[in-house]
Amino acid sequence: MKILEPAQGLDSRFLFYFLTYLPIESKGYADHFPLVRKSYVPVPPENEQRRIVAILDEAFQGIATTKANAERNLQNAQAVFESHVERVFARSPDGWRLAALGELCQVKTGKKDVNQGNPGGQFPFFTCAAEHTYSDSYSFDAEALLVAGNGNVGQVSYYSGKFEAYQRTYVLFGFNDVTAKYLYRVLDKRLSATVSKQKLGNTMPYIKIGMLTNFIVPVPCLAEQHQISSELDLLAHETDRLKAIYLAKDDALIELKKSLLHQAFTGAL
Repeated sequence: MKILEPAQGLDSRFLFYFLTYLPIESKGYADHFPLVRKSYVPVPPENEQRRIVAILDEAFQGIATTKANAERNLQNAQAVFESHVERVFARSPDGWRLAALGELCQVKTGKKDVNQGNPGGQFPFFTCAAEHTYSDSYSFDAEALLVAGNGNVGQVSYYSGKFEAYQRTYVLFGFNDVTAKYLYRVLDKRLSATVSKQKLGNTMPYIKIGMLTNFIVPVPCLAEQHQISSELDLLAHETDRLKAIYLAKDDALIELKKSLLHQAFTGAL
C-alpha cells in the first residue's frame, strides 16, 4: 500500500481521478508502483483542476445513482422470483407426497479430474465452478441435474445430452415419478441453502452423498409438476431478462466513466 501526498498546486481529487484513469496492466501480486512512478500527470492550473473535478464528481454521482437504482430493481426482481418459489413449495396440497431424493433418481459422481477438460472440447464438462467448461470425451448421455459438491457448494445445473462430470460433481439422472425440470426448480437455491447448514469442513466445505439422497422433496402428480415448472420457467426467464438489461446498462456506465476520464485528461472536457 502506497500513500501519495499531492505536491503543492495539485488537487488531491484531480490526482485521484487521474490514477483511476491510468491504465495499469495487472501483474498479480507483483509491485505495481514502479509503473505508477513512471507515469506523467498532466497538471493544468488549479482553477481548471477544480473545474474538471466538479464535472467528474457530478457525473460520477449520477452514474452511481443510476447503477444503484438498476441493481435495486434487479434485486427486487430476484426477491420476487425466490419468494414465489418458496410459496409454491411451502404448500402441502392433497395429493402431494414427500420423498427422499434418493428414491426419485440415481445419484452418482463424475470420474474425471478437473484438469482433464479442454476449453475447446465438444462436450460440456461440469465441475464445481459457476460455469461449465468443455471436454473432448463424455461419460454421461442423459437428462440430468448436476450438483456442485464443493466450490460453489449446492449449485444446481440442468442439462440433457452428452456431457462429462468432475469427481466432486454429483450427477442426478434416471428420474422416477418426477420430472428433471420440476426437480431442478425444487433444488435450485433451496438445496444450497439447506446443505449450507450441514457442510463439512472449514476451509473446503463439501457435500456428502447422504446429504443429497436424504433431501426431502415435495412430489405432486406429473401434470402439476409440468405446470409448476413451466410457470417458474417463465418467471425465471423474465428475471434473467432484467438481469441482462442490468448487465448491459452496467457495461454502458463503465464505458461512460472511461470516456469522461479520457476527455478530462486529454483536454476535451
